[in-house]
Amino acid sequence: VIKDTSKYYTWNYPIYKIMFPIYFKNAYKIITITPKTIENTKNEYNVPEEKYVVIHNGIDFDIYKNDKPKYDGKINKVLVVSRITDEKLNSIFGAIDIFKKLLENYPNAKLEIIGDGPEKNRVEEYLKNNELECKDGLGENDAKVYYLGEQNDVMKYLKEVDLLLGIDRCVLEAIAMKVPAVITGYDGIKGLVTKGNIDLAMEENFSGDNMNTVSVDDCMTQILELENRRKEIVEENYKIATEKLDCNKNYINIPDDMNIKFDWINLFKEIKKNIDLIEEQSKDIKGKYEWIQKIEKENNELFEKNKEIEKNSKETEEKLQEENKNLKKELNDIYNSKRWRYTEKISEFFHKK
Repeated sequence: VIKDTSKYYTWNYPIYKIMFPIYFKNAYKIITITPKTIENTKNEYNVPEEKYVVIHNGIDFDIYKNDKPKYDGKINKVLVVSRITDEKLNSIFGAIDIFKKLLENYPNAKLEIIGDGPEKNRVEEYLKNNELECKDGLGENDAKVYYLGEQNDVMKYLKEVDLLLGIDRCVLEAIAMKVPAVITGYDGIKGLVTKGNIDLAMEENFSGDNMNTVSVDDCMTQILELENRRKEIVEENYKIATEKLDCNKNYINIPDDMNIKFDWINLFKEIKKNIDLIEEQSKDIKGKYEWIQKIEKENNELFEKNKEIEKNSKETEEKLQEENKNLKKELNDIYNSKRWRYTEKISEFFHKK
C-alpha cells in the first residue's frame, strides 16, 4: 500500500502519467488489495465502483516458512524492513521509538534495518538524536543498530529475529515466518498483531490505516506479553493467515510458462514516442509562454511610463492654467485701479493734442 499511489508513481516514473489513464479506462475489472485504494483512484480516473474487486494481498506459505520458529519470549534481535523514503519515515521513526523503549527491558537487544532510499540520512539523524549508535553491516562491535542496506533474501533474516517492527507486506511475511510483528503505522504506532486485530489489520494490508493508534508504553506492554504467550500469538496469527491469505489456495494463479499474446514492447515504444512528443511540445509552449510573458512585461512598463507622462502633462497643464488665471486677475486689478484710469485720461489728452 502506498499512501497516494497515483502521485507516487507518476512523480517517480513519469511514464505512468500516460499508463494509468489507459489502464483504468480499458480495464474490465480492477483488483485492489485494500478498500482505501478504491477511494484513492475511482474519482481521479472516473472509474465506476462496480469495476473494483478487493482481494487481499496473499503470500506463498510454501516459500515463506520457518521449520524452527522461536518460542522463547525474550527479545534479543529486532528487525525493520522498509524502503527508506519520505512516506515510510513515520513508520521507521515509530520503530526506533519502540526499540529504544524495549532496551529498558532487554538492554542487550540489537536492531537490524534492511532497506535503502533517499531519506537514509534522516533515519541516521533520528538514531543519533535518540543516542543510538548505528553501524553498517554486522561487524564485531557493540553498536545497538545495524544498517544492512538492500537485501534479496529477507527470509534469512526473519528466521533469526525475535520481533519485526514495520508495515505492509513485511508484516505478512513475518506472520508467515512465525515471527511476532508490530505494525508501526504511517500515522502512528498500531501495536502488536494478535488474534484480536489481525482481521482488521489485513483489511488494509497491515498498513494500520484503519486501526487505532497506541502509545509507545502501551505497545511495550503488548510486546512484554510475548514472554508468556509468544507461541500462542504467533501460531494463532499463522493459522488465520493460512486460512485467508494463502495465495495457492485462495487465488487463481497464472502459470509461469503461460504465453500471453500481447506486444507490450511495441506498446511501450509507442507510449514513449508520445511522451517524447509531448515533452517537445511542452518545451515549445514554454518558450512561447516565456516570450509572451516578456512582451507583457515590456508592455506593462510602457503603460506605466505613459501613465507617468500623462500625469506630468496634466500637472503641467494645471500649473499653466493656474498661472494664467493669476495673470488675468493681476491685469484685471491693474485695469480697475485709479492709477490706470488717470493714465488713460492723460493718454487721451496727449493724443487729442
